[in-house]
Amino acid sequence: MCNIKVSVIMPVYNAEKHLRQCLDSVAGQTLKEIEIICVDDGSTDSSPAILEEYAASDSRFRIYHQQNLFAGVARNNGMSHATGKYLAFWDSDDYFYPEALEKMYAKAEEDHADICLCDADQYYDGIDFETTGGMYLNHKHLPAETPFSRKTHPDIILNIINAAPWTKLFRHDFVSDTGILFQAVRNGNDVYFVECMLALADKVTYVDEPLLCYRRNQSDSLVGTLSSAPTAPVDAWIAIHDTLMERNAFPAKSFRNKVMSSMIYMLRNASGSFTAFSGAYDYLKNVGITGLGLDQADPSDFFDPWHSDCLDHIKQDDAQDFMAYLFHYTYIKLTEANAKRLKQKQKAADAKGKLKNVKADLKEAVSEGKQLRKELDALQAERDALSADKSSLQEELGELQKKLDETLNSNSYKVGHALMWLPGKIKNG
Repeated sequence: MCNIKVSVIMPVYNAEKHLRQCLDSVAGQTLKEIEIICVDDGSTDSSPAILEEYAASDSRFRIYHQQNLFAGVARNNGMSHATGKYLAFWDSDDYFYPEALEKMYAKAEEDHADICLCDADQYYDGIDFETTGGMYLNHKHLPAETPFSRKTHPDIILNIINAAPWTKLFRHDFVSDTGILFQAVRNGNDVYFVECMLALADKVTYVDEPLLCYRRNQSDSLVGTLSSAPTAPVDAWIAIHDTLMERNAFPAKSFRNKVMSSMIYMLRNASGSFTAFSGAYDYLKNVGITGLGLDQADPSDFFDPWHSDCLDHIKQDDAQDFMAYLFHYTYIKLTEANAKRLKQKQKAADAKGKLKNVKADLKEAVSEGKQLRKELDALQAERDALSADKSSLQEELGELQKKLDETLNSNSYKVGHALMWLPGKIKNG
């Protein structure tokens, strides 16, 4: 086997519905020097058979099986078998654009980067709707120059992109040197790994375009079942806090902004059940605030002032009051968003009306232009006719001049002129 440039590591659990589309998109990558390590996490559907089928027809596939220990353990298992220079942790229900690995590999090599980031599209399962680009790279914080790191951009290093591993390419040696692994938990196993990697990397770069499509709206996905373990994100972020503090790599401001966004997401996700919500909220209030160092946060630490206000409410409110506060704020934001949409819709309508008028003016101008062209063509024809007449007259004049010259130079004219000269003189005398 040739030198492997990228090891694609993929946990697979009961993914038969979308697995073939996913595997086809991985096998079809334009970067050919890859290995595709699929770890079956104790699937009970046809996923294992599908994996073995692909392995039988493509030697780049390597299949491993384990009992159901969740994606984090499967990723660690796959990583232990990887031989590539870079590692890509992709999921079995997404699909990937053909040049994804080639572009990320080239950019990582160009910048000698530990991590290369990219953007992603989203596909909404069940309604057959795909959004395009700009969903994951945060251009508000994205540095213009690459590479960058916690040392060059400590206040935003964790806020540039989401915590999912599938929008990133990691240098294998860098990952091994850190000793960081995915957590062996059902939900959020990737958060600890990704955020620690971003903070510890010496060089981070990116490809500013969507290179894959993430599938949303799946009730059986790990994100879709987050309410079953609503406190897991708190524990994951506490582990990130402790690890980065121990390694003197803690970006305080960036961390506090990222963790507040994550905690709010956690509470919103658990709001379908008050039991789950109150359990997550109480755990965050009694354990998380201190464990995450949010008790040391200053209002000026937050990009969005609401995060500071939200933190104050978490410290003071009980679960029921905070749920009402959160719902009210969400309602206000939805109202504002709806107003913005209506305003944008009105602007679009106005722009459409202006465009219609411009098109009408353009049509009239085109018509006038055609008429002017006709008039110009007529003038040019008239000019050509006059030019032809002038040429004809010049030819006639030339002929007359020639005849005149011949007459003046003829002997008869000279004799006649001489004979008439003397009588003329006598007469005049």
